[in-house]
Formats: sequence, structure tokens, C-alpha cells
Amino acid sequence: MCTLSWIVEPGGYALWFNRDERRERRPAEPPRIDAAGGLRFAAPRDGEAGGTWIFVNEAGVAGCLLNLFRDHPFPPGEPPISRGLLVLGLAGAPSAEAAEQALAHADLARYQPFTLALFGRGETPRALRWDGSAATRLQLDDGALPLTSSGRDAEGVARSRRGTLARIAAQRGGLTPSTLEAFHRSHHPDRGPYSPCMHRDEAETVSLTAIAVNRTASHLSYQPGAPCEGHPAVAVHLTAAG
Repeated sequence: MCTLSWIVEPGGYALWFNRDERRERRPAEPPRIDAAGGLRFAAPRDGEAGGTWIFVNEAGVAGCLLNLFRDHPFPPGEPPISRGLLVLGLAGAPSAEAAEQALAHADLARYQPFTLALFGRGETPRALRWDGSAATRLQLDDGALPLTSSGRDAEGVARSRRGTLARIAAQRGGLTPSTLEAFHRSHHPDRGPYSPCMHRDEAETVSLTAIAVNRTASHLSYQPGAPCEGHPAVAVHLTAAG
């Protein structure tokens, strides 16, 4: 239940991520600066398992997790490991390629299905999709925009949000940062399960995270709550390593 969009810019990239969760899930912790692999990184933390769904580090590497809602049984007594801990374990990667290589050596059978998007300064965006039985590498070009997940009518949600993005892009003159920002705050076609700012009886968008990376710095802005609620954002700035 999430939405990710991005744009590649000279010397870097920008991305936006709506996290959708069930209403009874514990609130997340705001982003803070930690270190891994000799690199500082910024990430909010899940309030239940302690992992994260999104990070950016001072090398300009970012990772974004979207759950896949598919049946994937685990043997009795062997519960799955939180997917957010897998993401957190990549936060010290010096490049998106290095993060992808680390995933290639991970025991993915211990995790529920997911799509994990990876971005790096000067690198082509890519993603790894684990469906519970096989891992598939995805190239994230403009035709992949936006990446979505949903526990209800996943294909319908993806189709609706693609249409919403195309509509807003046509109104605003193309895919620009302001276009993607407006998309993530949109209630088109109406305020409900298909809108990027999502609202259902049992779940809703619980945060909007924006990451901007250029040649000299990485910046993360985290707005808790649904974007339409207007809560103040928390910003974290990391100067580029080296």
C-alpha cells in the first residue's frame, strides 16, 4: 500500500514516497541520522519492527520498499524477518549497484514478497522484485512511473494512479518536481482507495517522504500523517561523503 515516483536530474535525482498502512499500526519514528558501513544515513523507523521503508545516505544512495501482497506461507516456528530490517541493512551501501549486489546474496526466502527500488547519484534507477519464489531485476525508466502497491485491487490502483500522474503531468507541462509533488498529494479520482493520498476505512497514507540528491548533498523531508492533513515536515540534510 504505497506509491513511489522519481525524476533523474543532473548530478542526482529526486523522489517522493507515500507510505500507506493500516490505521492500527504503531506510529513511525521520525527520521534521524545513524551510521552504517562508514556512511551516515537518514531514515524514519517503523514503530513495530524497528526497520525502515526508506533511507538515503551521504553517498547519495536511497532505498524504498513497497510490499507485495501475495500469499507466501512460512514453516511453523520460522516466522518471516521484517522486510524493513532488510532495507535498513542496505543503508551503508556506497552505491546502488553495491546495494543490489548485497540483495543478490541475501536469503530472500526469509522475507515476505516486496519490491525494493534503489537510486544512486549518477546511477540508473533499478529495483528488485521478490515474489516469494523468484527475484526479478527491474529497470526504472519513465515508463515504470509510478510504482505502487495495494492490498486491495492492486492492478486497479496501479492503473488509476498512472492515469492520475498522466493527467497532472499534462496539466503542468510534463514530469517535473512540482508535478510529482502534486501527484503525491492528489485525491484524484476522489478521496479514497485509488487516490495517491489514500484513504480507506482500515488504512490510509501515513506519511510522505521526499528525497533530493545532488552532487554535494542528500536531503530527506518527512511529513507524518496523510499529506492532506498538513502536519509539519521534519528535514534532514547530509553533506556528500568525501
